[in-house]
Amino acid sequence: MMEREGARLAKMMKGKVNEPVSSLKVQPETGPAEMGKEEQDICRRHPDDLEESAQNGFPKILASLTKDHPKKLEDCSDDKTVIMKDLTVTITNDKTFPCKDKLKQKKSLSERTPVNFVVKTMSFNRVEGHLLYSTSITSPYALDRPVGIMEHSSGVILVSDTFNDRVLRLDENGGPINFAGPSMSFRRPSALVELEDGSIAVICFNFIAVFDAKGNYLKVFGKELLQKPYGLCLSEDGKLMTVETAYPGTLVIVTLCPELEYELSRVRVSLGLQPLRAELSKPRFMACYKDKVYVGDLGLNCVYEVNYTTGCLLNTFGSAGTSPGCMVDPSGITCDPDGNIYVADSRNHRIQVFDSCRRVICIIDVDYPLNRPSGIYLTRNENLFVLNYWANSLAKYRLKYKYI
Repeated sequence: MMEREGARLAKMMKGKVNEPVSSLKVQPETGPAEMGKEEQDICRRHPDDLEESAQNGFPKILASLTKDHPKKLEDCSDDKTVIMKDLTVTITNDKTFPCKDKLKQKKSLSERTPVNFVVKTMSFNRVEGHLLYSTSITSPYALDRPVGIMEHSSGVILVSDTFNDRVLRLDENGGPINFAGPSMSFRRPSALVELEDGSIAVICFNFIAVFDAKGNYLKVFGKELLQKPYGLCLSEDGKLMTVETAYPGTLVIVTLCPELEYELSRVRVSLGLQPLRAELSKPRFMACYKDKVYVGDLGLNCVYEVNYTTGCLLNTFGSAGTSPGCMVDPSGITCDPDGNIYVADSRNHRIQVFDSCRRVICIIDVDYPLNRPSGIYLTRNENLFVLNYWANSLAKYRLKYKYI
């Protein structure tokens, strides 16, 4: 091709020696520049279509030109016009370029769909709770308005028998084993957590008691630090957190080191309440998820979401009522590994599930009725323990998650 182009230019220049070089008209190479305006637009917008056209249409064009114009390809000085004309006709007849309607469709789709558009779908919108067992423990282990519950890594279940001022150890089927810390004097124990070394901490009226998995007393600390603490949870780095209830209208979140037995931080969170509502506020149960702590307010029927490192009140969700998302006396709170929040809606006798954005997902559909649920505990294998405050009983459910 280059040799033919050079020969043709030499022939043209032979008869035009005296003309300036700038006046010579060199024919452009064959390509999209000589196509029609519509074809040029198509090439610019859809290079993939052009490549497909080149693969499928050009061999046919070359065969047609070689057969019909063998001499013109070699001798005619105006051969590019002929080639371009045949090229245009062949492409139009073979319909290798998309039609205008298809181009408009592609353009409209690209305009409607954002590049970074991501749809976040909910993994479930229905939870069923199937009863595994329910126990009404008789004397001498009978419960009196129990509040806190947890399952130890050994399989032992521990219950804060709050108004009996004791902690009860149960086997995996809910049968009583013994009381924890027989030499220890509890006072209104509420929440319990398992520490990293396998020991158990329980929050009492003004201190934290620690005992081992077998119920043997280990230590007590915090008597000079805490003012009416209630609720207990464990942060991701193994630190204990509780909320003090002695300051109306303010959450005081205290972080403690269980190994060294001293206070690490004390964060005051103003709730921005009017004096009357501040007097009604009763922050009690709590749960942790990453750098957030959730605290239920029994008096104001809501849940606070707080960043416990900065003391910033992030959100408040829930209000008095019976509709989904509303609550009366929110009690036990727990979180699953995805950050969904489970709240015992105590006086509505139900448990609600909220997502990490605090939107209500569902009310757990249980096949055995709840009777003012207080403490709740979610296990890693999707079992849910529930304390029925009025019935003084324990129920264990197997949860099934569904998306309908």
